[in-house]
Amino acid sequence: MEQESIKGWPKANGEAVQAIVKKVKAGDDPFQLDKAALLAEYKNSGHMSAEEFSFNHAFAWHALHHKLDDTESKQALFLLVLECVLENG
Repeated sequence: MEQESIKGWPKANGEAVQAIVKKVKAGDDPFQLDKAALLAEYKNSGHMSAEEFSFNHAFAWHALHHKLDDTESKQALFLLVLECVLENG
């Protein structure tokens, strides 16, 4: 899921975002994504769109880990969560 820019996000370096996504998919996951828990959370979120859920999850994770200034990481997590939800939700 490669995108040049994501609506609503400040522009980040696309190569840096994709590098984080590749790292996670290779098994080095700094976000410790639990796909089953993500899907359960999404299904319990009501009428929220996949994009809104992914955006909220990425923002919340970075807020809890004091990394709100890491735009590339937020965009990468958004893409990873969105991909998980769209493929499995």
